[in-house]
Amino acid sequence: MLFISLLFVAGAAIAQDKTNVDVFTGTVTIDGVEEEAWDAVEAVPFVLNFQTEVPSVTAYWKAMWDETYIYVLINVEDDDHYPSWESGGNSWEYDKPEIYFDVNDVLVDEQGVSAAGTGHYQLSPGFVDGSYDTPDIACTVSEQAPGGKVAYSLTGESYVYEHAVEITSMHNGDAVAMDVAKITTLPENVGFDATVIDQDQDVTTARQRTIWQSGDGTENEAWNSMDASGTITLKQTAVKNVGVNTVAVYPNPVNNYMSITAKFDKVVINNVLGQEVMTMSNIKNDYVDVSGLSKGIYIVKVYKGEKYIGAAKINKN
Repeated sequence: MLFISLLFVAGAAIAQDKTNVDVFTGTVTIDGVEEEAWDAVEAVPFVLNFQTEVPSVTAYWKAMWDETYIYVLINVEDDDHYPSWESGGNSWEYDKPEIYFDVNDVLVDEQGVSAAGTGHYQLSPGFVDGSYDTPDIACTVSEQAPGGKVAYSLTGESYVYEHAVEITSMHNGDAVAMDVAKITTLPENVGFDATVIDQDQDVTTARQRTIWQSGDGTENEAWNSMDASGTITLKQTAVKNVGVNTVAVYPNPVNNYMSITAKFDKVVINNVLGQEVMTMSNIKNDYVDVSGLSKGIYIVKVYKGEKYIGAAKINKN
């Protein structure tokens, strides 16, 4: 009885609920731009910090997939873009995103990317001077890094980083290569996590990280163990275009006032987390005062009466 009880306790310790996000089929151009194809995809916010670190960024990620790639976009609102090429330091210590995958049948195995050849992967090439706004930068394949391509763009101090992760470049811990059939039928879904590293010039002396799942409190970072990571479920359902960016806003970036090229009388503005931050009704002309908004990226939705007209993304200076 004691032996059976110990087995039960050990099994309970291994079993673990994981935060999951459904990812739907779609295809995007890897150019570092959050184009219209991304607008119907749910934004998943980074709301945790790694242990005691205190980054000064606001960020979210989105994902979709097709027969060849898993696409991941990371949108980071920053007050000081300070990558390693500018600092002269190690890439992993300065501004950049990192994404992680676990393609094993069993996800809680006390392993991470640091143990090469175990079915855990990190894609984190970072920024290179002169490569901003360059599409389809190829990624080097290794036992710890999947193949694919990336692109990134900078607006002010904030950036968008797009990844296309090649599914067939990943192998599980038994050296079995993934394909669409295998990766969509993993018994515990695809292990996934993401990290945004932040440094501010002349302010911080060590990296400050915001994370999706791994590393909160006393948990390990995903590089060493993905046991606390989340999961993504690859769904055979296409994302739907919901009409974002169907109206034009200028100037964009916006300072204090913006003009919207549509017939409307109501505006609702949401932040990147989907939270409503401003509503204006009974508007008589096409000019809208947004001087009260903080610097950042917002979604502007416009209405005529109660009828939804469309929306656009703005960058507020």
